[in-house]
Amino acid sequence: MRDTLFERYQGLQAYVGWTEDDARRLASAGPVLAAFFTDVVEDFYAEIDRHEETRHVLTGGASQQERLKRSLLGWLHELFGGRYDVAYVERRWRVGHRHFEIGLDQAFTNAAASRLKRRLAETVDRVFPGDSAAGRAIKVSLELIIDLDLAIIQDAYQTEFVRLREETERAARLAETQQIQEALAISEQALRAVLQAAPCMIVILNREGTIRYFSPYAEELTGYAAEELLGADYFSHFITSAELAAAIRAELAQTLAGTPTVGFTNPIRGRDGVQRWMVWNTQRIADYQQEPAVLAVGQDITALRQAQNRVVQNERLAAIGEMMAGLAHESRNALQRSQACLEMLALEITDRPQALRLVDRIQNAQDSLHQLYEEVRDYAAPIRLELGEHNLRRIMEDTWDNLLVERQGRIASLVFESSPGIPKARVDARAIEQVFRNILENALTASADPVEIRVRTSETAFDSRASLAVSIGDNGPGLDAETRTRIFEPFFTTKTKGTGLGMAIAKRLVEAHGGSISLDASAARGAEIVVIVPRDGPLEARS
Repeated sequence: MRDTLFERYQGLQAYVGWTEDDARRLASAGPVLAAFFTDVVEDFYAEIDRHEETRHVLTGGASQQERLKRSLLGWLHELFGGRYDVAYVERRWRVGHRHFEIGLDQAFTNAAASRLKRRLAETVDRVFPGDSAAGRAIKVSLELIIDLDLAIIQDAYQTEFVRLREETERAARLAETQQIQEALAISEQALRAVLQAAPCMIVILNREGTIRYFSPYAEELTGYAAEELLGADYFSHFITSAELAAAIRAELAQTLAGTPTVGFTNPIRGRDGVQRWMVWNTQRIADYQQEPAVLAVGQDITALRQAQNRVVQNERLAAIGEMMAGLAHESRNALQRSQACLEMLALEITDRPQALRLVDRIQNAQDSLHQLYEEVRDYAAPIRLELGEHNLRRIMEDTWDNLLVERQGRIASLVFESSPGIPKARVDARAIEQVFRNILENALTASADPVEIRVRTSETAFDSRASLAVSIGDNGPGLDAETRTRIFEPFFTTKTKGTGLGMAIAKRLVEAHGGSISLDASAARGAEIVVIVPRDGPLEARS
């Protein structure tokens, strides 16, 4: 059991990208942060006292709470201890086992872990002030280790759930008296309560992939009601790739053969079309509704993957920024000398029109090169948002007014197809104006006169958050297949003088707000871009 449990833990470490660098980083930060651990513990138990659902499990009075505070303090020291061996994993496992015994609502386990993450992240920010690379790296490692602890606690909870289920099945087979039947009913009720309270996606599938059980948390996560999915095919609702479906079916077959799956990661698609990443553990159920079945317990790791991707992307952009800063510095003097020489040359050849045209072409080429330097530098620069409450329609109107020079001599109109009464959003007005400007400039370039640009604003939900959507469509010829696929890639352009960074910059700015930008493939004419931003701003700014 000890070795199998530790192997599971090592597998989870590999899936989330945990390395020895993370262990060393936390171990080195521990002594510096330890002075603040007592404050974190006091905050943790003060929050427990404020909620009846958590306070009721502390039945031992003040002495029990003091003992638990010492235990949590020890847990924090272990968290930054840098030693994550078999004994460490076993202690986490016992926490999940104890949660099952006392009937603790697992929603509060996740909420408590989230509170600890936040308090520890604030502590890291206090010790490492400013936007330091060391502080960011420590917070990423800290989030990984706490998520790994949660996974082990959930695994223990799931194992106890399976054990209870199998005991219930054995009781059913042995039911020969009314007394046993009553005991079975009580066990079933307890099992149902566990399923209802579990803060993870729980699905029971038969051999063909038909859904036999769909938990309340799964309903909340995916947007589907259990009633509409029971008896339906799991793969047609949640899996978009034939290759991925084949891989999952292989995991189901392996589980039915008696080998559980631990830490299998794959994306699922919810009712709203949004993709979420899940990590799964599975167990075989010998008899569920008179046939063998697979119990699958999934944890949503979308936020974790996004955080990891942002770290990697920011590191890449920082490297590009350093390179471009150095390149611009070295080349600026050369460009200035070249420009001065061209201006002097132009004075010498005023009587030679053809030669002057060549000089103009060289000067235009220099201007294009300088513009490219500036745009690449802007693309790679760190994004720092100045957030405020703004009306997106008003920003769109201001952007259109500021394009007066670009519209000079054109027949172009901006048409709003929705009412002006849209709620405000917490955004950086200048950043959103740059996004709108890049989209409108593309529309003006692609469309022939008379240009009609249609704008629709609406309320929507994105990533389970109240958001605002702005759809911007033109009456141009539309986009070919390659452009549809690559429109947001850096340096991809269909313009003869474009740098290919406009839409890539727009994508970075929108994602920095916690939103999304996409191409509406259903547009009947022209091209249509949809920008979505959360109404209350990016999560990072809120925390």
